[in-house]
Amino acid sequence: MDSERLKLVLVCGLVILLIALIIWTASVVKSRMSTNRTVVIENNRIEGAIAYDEAHATSDKYWYNKYDMDSEDEIDRLKAKHYFNDIKECIDDLIIEMYDCGFVHTEELYTIAYGKDALTPDAPIFKVYGEDEDEDLELPPLSNEAKEQILSKWEEYVDGLFEEVVIETSQNEISLIKDSLKKYGHKDLAVLLKCPE
Repeated sequence: MDSERLKLVLVCGLVILLIALIIWTASVVKSRMSTNRTVVIENNRIEGAIAYDEAHATSDKYWYNKYDMDSEDEIDRLKAKHYFNDIKECIDDLIIEMYDCGFVHTEELYTIAYGKDALTPDAPIFKVYGEDEDEDLELPPLSNEAKEQILSKWEEYVDGLFEEVVIETSQNEISLIKDSLKKYGHKDLAVLLKCPE
């Protein structure tokens, strides 16, 4: 009887030891995999940032939004720089940035053009655009005074953009970019109401 009890205790002890070893092995493997995964992800981010920087290093001209550079992460700051080779590329990107960052208030331009009542649903010019490109309605003509006010407002939008954006290029090119952005405000209201993406 003692021999059977001893065998039972020995078997139970071995089973408990085996379960403990399995649990310990699983926890060690899990922690190592977690550590390795973190290292691999960080290495991939660094390699990606280096490759991105090398791909754009052909140009020494770039612009960035100051808000995007607030990040503590060096990689995020590298990605925030928008490199450009020609000024037109920079101008196009900055126009899109004006819309994306909320510098352009299309409803404000619309009310300058047609009055505050133009945004009410019963106004005859409330529906500017249809669901389909073919359904676009033509906007009524603007008065010269409204055109001047829209241009003035657009120039305020450009000035607001230049307070938030840094452009790394020559001063002559910066002036040319700013002038070109302001000239964009001369376009038809239908163009100004849509982001050019």
